[in-house]
Amino acid sequence: MFQLQNQPLIDIQIDQQVATLTLNSPPANVISSPMIKELQQACKNLSDTTAVVIITGMGNHSFSTGASIKEQGHNSTEENKHYFLELYHMLENITALPCPVISAINGYALGAGFELALSSDIRIMDETAVMGAVGVNLGLVFSTQRLPRLIGYGKAKEMLFTGRRLPAREALALGIVEYVTPAGLALAKAQEIAAVIASKNVYNLQSIKKAVNQGLDMELGQALKLESSYLFEMLDTENYRRRVKKFLHQE
Repeated sequence: MFQLQNQPLIDIQIDQQVATLTLNSPPANVISSPMIKELQQACKNLSDTTAVVIITGMGNHSFSTGASIKEQGHNSTEENKHYFLELYHMLENITALPCPVISAINGYALGAGFELALSSDIRIMDETAVMGAVGVNLGLVFSTQRLPRLIGYGKAKEMLFTGRRLPAREALALGIVEYVTPAGLALAKAQEIAAVIASKNVYNLQSIKKAVNQGLDMELGQALKLESSYLFEMLDTENYRRRVKKFLHQE
């Protein structure tokens, strides 16, 4: 299947408060410079009322096999530096989205595709999917920061040094993904979880995400003070008062 000229590289579907961004360059869904720009723009265009973002790949074979090697091969060193700076910026913007982000991994998630999944808050993997930090196989230094923070330094270094690929069940056991689904059902599971999340208050969800992400870089005492500051903000909201009243009426 070939990419049609002028066909968007990111397919955007909005269902109420859930936005689904689909990498649309099958079969490999490589992350080219144009795709990076479209992902950046898609993130900028999200509504303030968006409760959840789902990221997945078009087709059954790949979430994304990573950065475009073909593009890198034609670039100068300076052009490749610019490419990776833009890639880093896009991945950070995914991480910094105020709402929860779910990756539905429906095939190969390698290199930059793997890092895109790591930039999400929740990862769901098809049982036939494969993921890996494969930068070393191309002579690159990549995936050295998010992965160790997620699974610990020892196992992360083993993956980074060998560049090996992980099947879904091993990724689940290591804590890289939160769910493994039967073949073809990763997106359906992501939609199921997204519907539950979207039933919550958007501002509350955003505060929870900020508290977790900001607290990870702090000492525990400082992080608990941060949590309490967000908690105190919630105590002064109509959403909190309404939910307490609803709970009391159910007793």
